[in-house]
Amino acid sequence: MKTYYMHTIDDRPASYFSGNGICHMDFYGKPNPLAASLKQIRREQKATVQHRHGLGLKDDETKYGYRRVCLPVES
Repeated sequence: MKTYYMHTIDDRPASYFSGNGICHMDFYGKPNPLAASLKQIRREQKATVQHRHGLGLKDDETKYGYRRVCLPVES
């Protein structure tokens, strides 16, 4: 099994998009890109909060979370 991490916003699936930060996954049929480590998740959450504060937006960083996802390793 291989462990990955999925971003969440208020416990709903989300993804990190470079330049835009973490956004809700509101489209269907496309896989949600997963993070390779918890360190990556935390780095992207911090970058999102800084990016939005830089735009003058209020952002509650407590709304960001993650879910651990385990997938079988292909042999």
